Amino acid sequence: MIPEIPHDEGLRDHGAESFASREIVIAAYGESTMTGWGLPDGENIPAFLQRLLPHTCVVNEGVPATTARQLLTGNDGKHMQPWRRQMRDSRASIIVLNRGINEPYNGESPADFKQALQELAITALHAGKIVVLQTPSPTITGTELDRGVATSARVIREVAHELQLPLSDAHRLVQRLLREKGSTTIPDGVHPTAEVYRVMALDLAQIITPLLASLQGPA
Repeated sequence: MIPEIPHDEGLRDHGAESFASREIVIAAYGESTMTGWGLPDGENIPAFLQRLLPHTCVVNEGVPATTARQLLTGNDGKHMQPWRRQMRDSRASIIVLNRGINEPYNGESPADFKQALQELAITALHAGKIVVLQTPSPTITGTELDRGVATSARVIREVAHELQLPLSDAHRLVQRLLREKGSTTIPDGVHPTAEVYRVMALDLAQIITPLLASLQGPA
């Protein structure tokens, strides 16, 4: 059974005004599966994470149809500065990175993806951020993309292990849901349902909660 997440009627887009009242900022970077492509506002991973962690400010930094390399170079259409500068200026304490679908879709090699992901993570660490990696949800297109996304998930696990970073293995989590509930969990073969995003957010929340305690320090 998928745990229920309380609905927050006051959920909104967190602009600059919210930073003053919410001490810890979590910035969630990713692709269309982070933005919640095709779903109403409030039914994506960052929105569900916000409801689970109400005393933080969760910012959705996802950009559809982009790669880790584009984020790194400041060329994804939204983040128009190099990653090093983004991290220098970011008010986020925790950075969530969920990548790995558009890289194989665009023909990028696993080695290139790994290098870009390592640079993203290491740069954020050097800027004093806590980095949490999340593997991509699987695709079920019946094409080579499915194998490529599985390879991306393996690469992310490797980077998490090598850099000793917290890991939310959404790929394995959603694979279990697929076995239990079938292909309706990913209706178009790429983008999961809100129910799946809820589960992915819950896994992130369980990882991030003890990190918040370390950031807040003693009472």
